[in-house]
Amino acid sequence: MNVNPVRYVEFKEKGLSDSKIAKEMGISIANLNNKKSHWGFVNKSVNEMKAIVKRKTNQHQRKQSAAPNMSDDIHQQSEEKKTEKQQVSQESTQEADDQTEEIRSLRQELQGVKSFNANLERQLEEANEKAKRLASVQREFETLESKYQQLTEDYQQAQEELMNAQTKQSITIVQQQLENAKRAFDQEVAEHKQTKEKLDSAVINNETLARNWKEEQKRHEQLATYTQLVMPS
Repeated sequence: MNVNPVRYVEFKEKGLSDSKIAKEMGISIANLNNKKSHWGFVNKSVNEMKAIVKRKTNQHQRKQSAAPNMSDDIHQQSEEKKTEKQQVSQESTQEADDQTEEIRSLRQELQGVKSFNANLERQLEEANEKAKRLASVQREFETLESKYQQLTEDYQQAQEELMNAQTKQSITIVQQQLENAKRAFDQEVAEHKQTKEKLDSAVINNETLARNWKEEQKRHEQLATYTQLVMPS
């Protein structure tokens, strides 16, 4: 289809927008805007554009402008399309460069995530080892509780023997036994307290590491999905 002022005015009289007119004429909106500036149609109403066309061309010239084989229009269209292709090529090259840089940045970020993930896996393995040790500590704790109960019973029994002692010698022996039991009891209580503190600390560290692992795993999966979308096959 010819690209000329007469056809443009005809399209505007039909109520078409510039974007639709450009599509009908087979040119870009940028080229159409250049044409409008050349024709003096910028910021003009339809009636004003018709008056401009009427001043510049007679009826014979208007018919000729609508003919499909005007050499001037063909040459002009050829030059415009060549310019448009060059612009598209430059834009495509720039877009490809931008995409390559984005992919390179994503690859670097992904490599950093993989490195962090590997380090996190090592930490998780260490956490598993700590969990195993924690289970061992738990068993030791249960053993200490059993000993604690036994010592309590021995202590109570020693007190009863002291109360029932009939002679000074018996009282002295019972007191010695009671003191021994008391010292053993205090020692076991101290060990029990230390073991309990270690157990609480190990539980807190293990829970924190597991939570961090889940959060990083989720971030890794999201980044991997996004990378697959933007990276070329």
